[in-house]
Amino acid sequence: MSPRPGTITAIQVILYIRATLGVLSLLAVLTGWGPTSGSEVWRVTWDTAVFDVVPELQAEGYPGLYTGAFVSSLMAVVELIAFEFYVASTLGRGGRRTRLLVRITAVFGCVGAALALFSGGDFAPLLILMIVVLVLNESASAEDWYQETEHPTPRRGTV
Repeated sequence: MSPRPGTITAIQVILYIRATLGVLSLLAVLTGWGPTSGSEVWRVTWDTAVFDVVPELQAEGYPGLYTGAFVSSLMAVVELIAFEFYVASTLGRGGRRTRLLVRITAVFGCVGAALALFSGGDFAPLLILMIVVLVLNESASAEDWYQETEHPTPRRGTV
């Protein structure tokens, strides 16, 4: 079996870096160091565990709605980060399934970056990076390696 091509190694490194930065960003938001922590509109307080989006609605008695939305979005982010770590760690196996998982990860990354771009964030580099991952995953050397790992040929001298 031929060695793993550089495109696959590059994909694995990019996914590990993205997932690690995702964990660090999540920790920053949860500890109050995130980009939204100083804003009046988006504020997380540990004392009340309320996600204040519109203070007028909170005064009318709707704090649980925002707490639920905050916890749901946190869980989605944690699941996506865990999925990205899983894909990066199993990338060395190769095969059709692994290639599909990399495609799914790249599409989730592109969709998330595009949504963040439309909401006013500066996530263009993230979008470009995930497109690069998708292009690397579809390259000829990666395709050959995925096919070879799906159906490996026996080594000489073995049955």
